Amino acid sequence: MTPQMSKIGPIVLLTDFGLRDCYAGSMKGVILGIFPEARLVDLSHEIEPQNVLQAAFVLEAAYPYFPRSSIFVNVVDPGVGSERRILAAKTHSGIFLAPDNGLLSGVLAKTEKYEMRSVTNRRFFAKKISQTFHGRDCFAPASAQLAKNESLFNDLGPVVSDYKKLIRPSPRIERGKMKGEVLFFDHFGNAFTNIETRHLKKNLSTNCQVWVGRRNLGPIRNSYFEGQKGDAMALMSSSDILEIAVNQGSARSVLHLKKGTPIEVYFEK
Repeated sequence: MTPQMSKIGPIVLLTDFGLRDCYAGSMKGVILGIFPEARLVDLSHEIEPQNVLQAAFVLEAAYPYFPRSSIFVNVVDPGVGSERRILAAKTHSGIFLAPDNGLLSGVLAKTEKYEMRSVTNRRFFAKKISQTFHGRDCFAPASAQLAKNESLFNDLGPVVSDYKKLIRPSPRIERGKMKGEVLFFDHFGNAFTNIETRHLKKNLSTNCQVWVGRRNLGPIRNSYFEGQKGDAMALMSSSDILEIAVNQGSARSVLHLKKGTPIEVYFEK
């Protein structure tokens, strides 16, 4: 059964375009040109360039807090101009538009019922389509038309059931410790790892010791202010992901972290 939505809510934009250039603004201009009454929300335009994994995490963490009638427009698209598909998924949480590059993996994995279509009907796109800016010429006009009339979803293109699944590196258990790595950073320089609460399960306690290289950050804390200003620490983020942080500072800079930096959690007996 196709999930039914009520009154269309906001159009929520997630991109790696940044705010210095015209890209995000151009998308908004196209949407408002088609549907002036649209309500636009910037989830983020500061995803690291081409970082589909980060975009998937951000979307998965944020979408439950939006009205269930929202349209999520996700444009982190390293394959723009290639043969990759544009997907539209209709769920009880809203409609999600994204390139078929794994960006929707987290959302769809948590969604019991959804209908997904490959967006191929050119009536939903601009008359002239740039091979380098599908956000403006494909995603923006399609989302605006859906916001005006949600029933047009059925006209987007053929129903599909397959989609590219994002392969997230899993942490490993070795001799009383869990080994993970840094995946991405937020605006504050906090590092988010591939270790989640569900991975730690029974081992999550003050007896855990988190190491970054040769530096022991101590037990997993409950908040940033359990340490002094400048202290490096580990804590579970609001999205239940192990986070490396510095109180009122940047863990990325202070600890010289980068994507892939090893993180180890030792379990005391």
